[in-house]
Amino acid sequence: MFIDLNEVNSGSLLKDLTPSIVPPKEIVDPNDHKPESWDEREKIPDPDAVKPEDWDENEPKQVSDASAVKPDGWLDDELEMMPDTEAVKPEDWDTETDGEWEAPKVENPKCKEAPGCGKWEPPMIDNPKFKGILKFN
Repeated sequence: MFIDLNEVNSGSLLKDLTPSIVPPKEIVDPNDHKPESWDEREKIPDPDAVKPEDWDENEPKQVSDASAVKPDGWLDDELEMMPDTEAVKPEDWDTETDGEWEAPKVENPKCKEAPGCGKWEPPMIDNPKFKGILKFN
């Protein structure tokens, strides 16, 4: 570090800093070893584990919300997306190469003012009876 072009302090970040940025090397202990009974498996099954009697693995994780009500003004017979009536088939469109041309879909303008369009389905909620799947190996 310099003040008025005079060196007032110097040192190395690697050697002089306490605690050191570079940790000291570890010395391998030649006498250190795993016990003979060491088990290398990541998970060891519990032989005494049993599934609770009320555990039902067939329950779905989510179910339809039975208390949900379709909003007033929902448009059942309208599609949310509809073919763009102003779209024009490109001049270089080759049906053999590109397939049958379909107009791109755009948002249905009637759906902008409505709370929704198309088939209404109640939202999904977490199933309180769902407990998951228990695996015993």
